[in-house]
Amino acid sequence: MVQKILHEVKYNNNPDLGFFVGQQFGNYLIKENIALPKDGLIPVPLHPQRQKERGYNQAEVIANGLAENSGLEVHTNLLSRIKESLTQTKKGRTARLDNMLECFALSTKTDLKGMHFGLVDDVITTGATLEACCLCLEKAGVGEISIFSIANA
Repeated sequence: MVQKILHEVKYNNNPDLGFFVGQQFGNYLIKENIALPKDGLIPVPLHPQRQKERGYNQAEVIANGLAENSGLEVHTNLLSRIKESLTQTKKGRTARLDNMLECFALSTKTDLKGMHFGLVDDVITTGATLEACCLCLEKAGVGEISIFSIANA
């Protein structure tokens, strides 16, 4: 069922469903007393061309829903996707990470030293995308990164 929901969000132009899923995820985290990142959420960015084609970033709409009841700020201006990655679907873990390593960059000069952010994505497959984002944020001095994802493939 989760696969069908995320497919609807990602490929069938249904950002409202993504927001709702994020809200429900946030409600669950609060109910379960799961520690939230004190400095906010960072959705995994899409390449600008991909976002233009889709009309929205599914990770961002999920993050906005998650933030709704948690009071967290969603930061869309800290991390950017600077390189379009090749399709990941037929690659193994090592090839996926190699494909992603130079796709992300910090897009701010804000001091992030010691901060704690939550990185939000829709699905974790091998973790290569999230790992590449984390490496970029760690280079910027971010002290702690929590991962929030709706599904793990």
